Amino acid sequence: MTGGKTDFKMVVGLFTGILLLIVFFQNTQVVSLKLLFWDISMSRVIWLILFTLIGFVIGVTAGRKRWF
Repeated sequence: MTGGKTDFKMVVGLFTGILLLIVFFQNTQVVSLKLLFWDISMSRVIWLILFTLIGFVIGVTAGRKRWF
């Protein structure tokens, strides 16, 4: 059995990526964010991609064995 764990990770990664693309393409409306003195308007897709990347970076960083 060669790479059973790797194959499973690849399938889960592809499935997750396809689901993310479906969610991204269904959310193309423009939304606005009001934060203190700022009013930012941009597509919901950009917000979703931004927060997905931030979550990914936090997850990879938290999953590391060493923090330095």
